[in-house]
Amino acid sequence: MDWRLIFQQSRANGGPYLGEQLIQRVYKPVASSWFQERIHHVREQMKKELLEGLERKVSEFSPRNPKDQ
Repeated sequence: MDWRLIFQQSRANGGPYLGEQLIQRVYKPVASSWFQERIHHVREQMKKELLEGLERKVSEFSPRNPKDQ
């Protein structure tokens, strides 16, 4: 397709615009696909690693109990 034709037909250039007449479609992603399961797993692992890292940093900088020394 020639890009000049697309620009000539655009609303900005006085061409016809039929966007309001297009059929509305709702996109529903596929549920329980391999990709959905994988991304859920990866996000859970990242969250777990982040929380563990924060706990280590907090314990390093927290004041020590004098009784422990």
